[in-house]
Amino acid sequence: MNQEYSRTLLQNRDPSKPLDALDGRVAAWMEVNQKLYLITSPNEHFIPLPELGEQEVRMRQDLRYGASDPTLWPQHLMSDQGHLPLIRRKPSSHDALFSILWWDATVEDFVVSERGLVRGLGELSPARMLNVLQLKRRLDEKVSSYLNANPPYSTFSLSVVRAIQTHMHHSVTRLNTLKFTLRDLRLSVTDFQRSYLELEAYILYMTQVRSRSAGWETPATNTFSTVGAYTMDPAAVQRLFIAGVPVWLVREWDGAPVKSNILSIVQPIAPRDLICVADASPPFPTIATSTYSSSQGYHAIIRNSINRCLASNSLLPNTSAPNPSTASSSTSTLHNSSSHSVQRFHPYKDQGKTRAKKSTPDVRNKFLPLDSPYAPYPIPAWEQALKAVNSDLSMFHGHASSGHYNFPDPGMVASPRKIATHLTTWLQIREDWITAINKGITPFKAPEWRVLLGLDLNTPPPHSNTLSGKTRTEVLKKFAVLVSGDPSAEIDLSSISRRLPQWNRTTFAHHELPPAHDIRCILWELYEYNFHYELLALDTRICGNERAVDRTDACGRFELISRCFVRFQAPQIEEKDQGLAEHDEQERLPFLQRLAEVLTAWPGHPPCADHVVQLRPNHLHQYGRERTRLLERELASFYCQQFFNHFGRAAMIPHRIYSPST
Repeated sequence: MNQEYSRTLLQNRDPSKPLDALDGRVAAWMEVNQKLYLITSPNEHFIPLPELGEQEVRMRQDLRYGASDPTLWPQHLMSDQGHLPLIRRKPSSHDALFSILWWDATVEDFVVSERGLVRGLGELSPARMLNVLQLKRRLDEKVSSYLNANPPYSTFSLSVVRAIQTHMHHSVTRLNTLKFTLRDLRLSVTDFQRSYLELEAYILYMTQVRSRSAGWETPATNTFSTVGAYTMDPAAVQRLFIAGVPVWLVREWDGAPVKSNILSIVQPIAPRDLICVADASPPFPTIATSTYSSSQGYHAIIRNSINRCLASNSLLPNTSAPNPSTASSSTSTLHNSSSHSVQRFHPYKDQGKTRAKKSTPDVRNKFLPLDSPYAPYPIPAWEQALKAVNSDLSMFHGHASSGHYNFPDPGMVASPRKIATHLTTWLQIREDWITAINKGITPFKAPEWRVLLGLDLNTPPPHSNTLSGKTRTEVLKKFAVLVSGDPSAEIDLSSISRRLPQWNRTTFAHHELPPAHDIRCILWELYEYNFHYELLALDTRICGNERAVDRTDACGRFELISRCFVRFQAPQIEEKDQGLAEHDEQERLPFLQRLAEVLTAWPGHPPCADHVVQLRPNHLHQYGRERTRLLERELASFYCQQFFNHFGRAAMIPHRIYSPST
């Protein structure tokens, strides 16, 4: 430590005087690019070294972001993220309740699944999961008080709180329901920790700090135990100081005496002394290059976390996802037909030379209802809307890679000649696939689903070098990679013998057809899952949510869409049809209103959507049954046409389990 600098800085030292914002309880200096900087804090006892200049933001060995991570290290004060300095600081003593907010999941916390088809998948231990749920419940109570405060906080702040709470909720839901590799489990744990700490900080900022920093309330008498912030703005230091927020003033210094009352010179603490800054091997990619006081790095971190938690764009092209090619997957969803006018677009009719009959799969018009004794009951408005879609080639403005299905097409599963095999295979892989699809993977195309569902996983065919044999091997490999996220993953076929097909807690023998009602419920679930994810994917494509920089936008759209359903992305079989499938128009109307609110952001939406979203919930009963039916027809028609326009195929639409006559 330069003794001359120390003597210079301590010239005005006077411990008897109260410290002002521009004084220094502690001080240190650093040299960057041949420039000398002085760092002081009026309310802390240590100096964490700031990162000056450009920072490359990327994950480190511990799957966090090192000194760029606002939950680990102070950041330069961002004008649009005033709550970040209020993020709770990791306590020096062990705190049983809050220690999980900085804990890194280990092998001891990882319970390997014994029923999984893919080796190496598991879940968080029950004890750790209980800790997570307890913390979430505790914070949810604070959020509820904030949202219901009287007088209310600003509309903008309420939307921010709801967005971060949505982020936290979905990170916890994933931890509580999905299976992961250990690496993905650790990432999901950090997603929860990050959203919890930030939500807590935002509420603290709005309820205690914002008014004090503006001078509306008396200054704080204590300093919060939070990460704090750096700033080069003396006025910002003054605001944070009177609000009790840890703050460090960074200023260029020429080595001359300063007027500030500095009490102590300390050795600054480098990030590597307290947190992990070492790169992984090989290093993770840089997701942003952030400059001083820029929020670009912060937004990139949040965007990465949102993409994992919300998994919103699984139907959209994803070049980073493992995607082994298969011979059958290259078939385009677009096939011209000569049976109608040349201008007409028929995705489900073959053209040209007819192949050998044995290799031609069943082809049906997916714009028409499924013709099967097991089919769920179509909803009239949606059935007519799908029939009326203009499938002219000129309407399609997506691209040929749009032919993915999040879940198998119910019509494919219910193929009369293969329904027993298809149902057996689907019920064996269902649990693993639900885990995979919630990770935002790019799913199978129809030909790949046909190959996978047609496999007898209990007596797998021997390895073959034929085209069909290679295709089967590649589809199984792709399934393992998609479920696990590991390019080296393999299917554990030995576990198949221990996994009988199961539905609604009832186990069936291999290739045994369940009762007709159970088959209808299985097909209904496939329609419902597909509809949930397709609505989200279409909204993402139209509104560009996958590129949203602000979490309020992305989480806000996700929350808006989730309210269209009773249980979004987790449909349940109930004793009566619910949501958009309700038999009574008045019971259906609130869900139609929420769907209308989603569609009002889409160009060209029907005018009736604008009108119905203006109605208060207690006035919906005045809307009338006939107007409700008209609204439903308009929304369904608009949705089905938009889906074709963007994805080039028929949409999966909501259905009913129970006959309207019952």
